[in-house]
Amino acid sequence: MKRRNYTSHTRRNYLNRLQHFLIWLSVEVEAATPEHIKEFIDLQLDRRLNPQTINGHLIAIRSFYRYLQEEEQLQIDNPVIPGLSLRLPKPLPRFLQDSEVRAFFSVITKRRDKDESLDLGLIKEQNGE
Repeated sequence: MKRRNYTSHTRRNYLNRLQHFLIWLSVEVEAATPEHIKEFIDLQLDRRLNPQTINGHLIAIRSFYRYLQEEEQLQIDNPVIPGLSLRLPKPLPRFLQDSEVRAFFSVITKRRDKDESLDLGLIKEQNGE
């Protein structure tokens, strides 16, 4: 982690997340499988952790196994396989404040461009975009 220039906070966070997993894991580190990871995810969901937080745990675990493979030369499979990360909710679109709308239109100098911009905005509003 030092080689990747992570801050001390990030390193501490990774180690804490990894510690949670290792304390929970009922088999040797080398014997962990994707099924163990799925069970760990379910446990975190039962604890009502945010999907982004759970994905952070998975990143730490995946990085740990990558370290074991690359740096420690252990011939083990990484149990955090692609596709295990939780889907994150998409944030709602942010609406512009009135002052931002005025600032946007203040830089449009041609009347035709201003009319087209207004028309496009109305079309998007009607379509729920």
